[in-house]
Amino acid sequence: MAAKTTAAPRDTIHTIAKVIAYGMFAGALALSASHIIGLFELLGAASLTACVMPIFIDGVALLGRLARSDRFAAQTRCTGLKVQIVASVISLIANVVAGHTVGDKVAGVMVVAGYVFAEWFADQLKPVEVDVAADRAAAKAAAVAKAAATRKANAEAKKVADAAKAEAARSRRERKALDAKAAAPAAQVTEVIPATRYI
Repeated sequence: MAAKTTAAPRDTIHTIAKVIAYGMFAGALALSASHIIGLFELLGAASLTACVMPIFIDGVALLGRLARSDRFAAQTRCTGLKVQIVASVISLIANVVAGHTVGDKVAGVMVVAGYVFAEWFADQLKPVEVDVAADRAAAKAAAVAKAAATRKANAEAKKVADAAKAEAARSRRERKALDAKAAAPAAQVTEVIPATRYI
């Protein structure tokens, strides 16, 4: 019961932090979109065209961020990072150019930096269970490695023992063969001596 009561606040805090981070991301993205729309309207683009342009700038950056997910292959994640960097630079330029004053231009930089930071920070928010699972996996891997090392050491010890037994058996056979060879001439001498007594 104690584990359940402590897990709930952790999950709540983690959820709140995620909501705040993604809320900052969404707000910065909305401000960036408004700056881009204002820039293209200032350049003489039609209202519909200006409203679509954030999709091809911030939307592409968001698509690159999604491509960096762990669910994709390494090559896709690398491509997603490049796409996100290029789109973010274009968005930064558009947000700065859209500003009419120095304050507006600084705000444009802060907007882009804000949503880049927010999406990065949201991705870094991991529950404590991730560390627990990693510790368990590391302990399991260490136990498996130790067991493998023990089996290998036992196998090596068995090989040494078997070799020692084989060597001992060979030595015994050699000693028996030498004893047999030494006993054969002695038996022949005992047989010859009684025969010579009656000559």
